[in-house]
Amino acid sequence: MPPTPVTRQKDIVPYQAVRSWSICVPMLVQQMLMAKVLSIAGRGKVNSSVSNLKIVSTIMYTTFAKSDACLATDPDDPTKIYCALNEYNKITCIDLTKNPEDSGFETDVCGIQGPGAYQDGHVSVARLNNPQQILSMHDPETGEKVIYICDANNNCVRMYNMETKLMSTVAGIGGKSGYAAGNPTVSRMNRPYGICITPENDIYVADAGNKVIMKLAFM
Repeated sequence: MPPTPVTRQKDIVPYQAVRSWSICVPMLVQQMLMAKVLSIAGRGKVNSSVSNLKIVSTIMYTTFAKSDACLATDPDDPTKIYCALNEYNKITCIDLTKNPEDSGFETDVCGIQGPGAYQDGHVSVARLNNPQQILSMHDPETGEKVIYICDANNNCVRMYNMETKLMSTVAGIGGKSGYAAGNPTVSRMNRPYGICITPENDIYVADAGNKVIMKLAFM
């Protein structure tokens, strides 16, 4: 039988959304203006350059953002990019040292392609449902490489341990939407879409359905 995941519980507390978002979005715009865009994976056909890129946040409105995938870089290897493929309900890894036609260019990390579902546990059985933004980092306490996943349609935040190959739920209750702060036994979320970490290892989650940004605090 697959090993039972060990969950490190987190408290979840509301955080002022406008202040946090007003800091993050201008930084993204500043970094992306006049950026050259290269097609490295997917259905794109041509390379191009763009200027005056306009980023529009939908977190404060009823309309949800729509994208095919959300990306995160590996904390150790700049040639690895993790992709949350929300339509396929899985996380993959792109190896930039390989050509798109090469075997191993894109490999599965966690989640099972197919209909969305909720299941913690070993990578062989763990399921996701519309994964959105992801965060790849080293656990500040154990040093293990983990990926935090905004599992939107499961209304919770998941953590996949790259070393133990175990998936666990760290905030919210899988499949149950709502709004409540507190420990994982009582906290509720409604379609978490975005996640980020500060230099102090504080993790913030954009809860699109509740139109609020939450802070995950280690217990």
